Parts: sequence; C-alpha cells; structure tokens
Amino acid sequence: MNKCDLDLTNKKFGDWVVLSESLKRNYWTCKCKCGCIKDVYYANLLNGKSKNCINCGMKCRQKNAENAKIGKKFGRLTITKRDPAKKNFFFCKCECGNIKSISYNQLLSGKTKSCGCFKKEVSKESGFKYKKNLEDTHLKYYKEDTCILSLQQKLSKNSTTKVKGVSKLKSGKYRAYINLKRKQIHLGTYKTIEEAQEARKEAEKECFKPIIDKYKKG
Repeated sequence: MNKCDLDLTNKKFGDWVVLSESLKRNYWTCKCKCGCIKDVYYANLLNGKSKNCINCGMKCRQKNAENAKIGKKFGRLTITKRDPAKKNFFFCKCECGNIKSISYNQLLSGKTKSCGCFKKEVSKESGFKYKKNLEDTHLKYYKEDTCILSLQQKLSKNSTTKVKGVSKLKSGKYRAYINLKRKQIHLGTYKTIEEAQEARKEAEKECFKPIIDKYKKG
C-alpha cells in the first residue's frame, strides 16, 4: 500500500490531530492543540516535519531556546529559569546565594557577572588598600604630629605677597606666621615685607630645621 493511501483520520502527529482527508491531493485537514485548522501534506506528518501550526511551532522553538539557557553559567551567576514578567530576562542564582532577574544580553556581554556582591567586594578591598596607603603615608611623612613634606612645601600660587608665611593686612602692615603641629603660630606684625620675611625665616630655622634634619634620612 502506498503511504499516501493510508487513512490518517483521528491519528495524532505531534500537536496535530487529523480530522479528515483534504480536498487537496495528498493533504489531510488537521487541528492543532491551539485550535488552528490547516491542511498538511501527508509526508510531513509521517516524517515528523510538521508537528504543529506556525504559531505553536514558534512558541515551541522559543521555549526550547529558553530551556537551553537554563543552567548556563556567567561569572558567578547561574541561570535557573525565565522571568515571565520581563522579555529576555532570566532569574539567576549568584554564588553568594542571592537570586536576581537579569537581562540575557547583559549576561552575554559580560557586563553583569554577579548579583552585585563582586562589586561590593572590590569596593571593600579598594577601601582597605586606600586606608592602608593613608596609614603608610602617615607613618612615613608625619613625625611629631607634623607633615615633613609640608615643612618644605613651595609657595602657594594664591599668595598675594609672594612670600611664604607672610600676609598683608588692611592697615598696610605685614603679618608673619608659621604652621607647626597643625597650629598656626603668630610671629608678629611688621611695617615692611622684608622684616616679616626675616621673622619667618628665623622661625623656620628654629621650628622646621630640627625636625627636617632629624628625619631627612627617612
């Protein structure tokens, strides 16, 4: 018997149920599980090429594609299931135990590798390094509650007198001062800038030089 002469009525092929022989030669009228009725070529039913209507076929392929993504690992994240509330989003379980809905494109691009715990760890580690650097700097450059570097600091660009440790008062006189151990020490008020500058230099010799000489090797 030729296969095209077989009676396929009421037989099931995938999601198709054969209703009757079609008026078209070698075609059978079938009903899909979704209710769609269509004439299908007999050979495609027998060899499994046609198992459902176009819409159900697209949904089936989409589901298979989604299922293929389940279990895939991206960094610290493992896909567990699709997020029905968002298009192309999947629930992922992080190595830390947190579960988060993430775009599949974000996973593929490598932009998202964890629930956020990795970023926090990096930030925390950076914080520790920054703190340690501050501590090391303090130990290296701060002696006797004074920053050794500031003792040899150049003149500030904002200085109006162009003399370090000397400022001009509204009265026209000049005030000399020096900063030591986080305190500003007033050295006096002078009529001329030269006198104020000399007072500042003497204070540097008395206050700065002993500390600089003591720790210059370090």
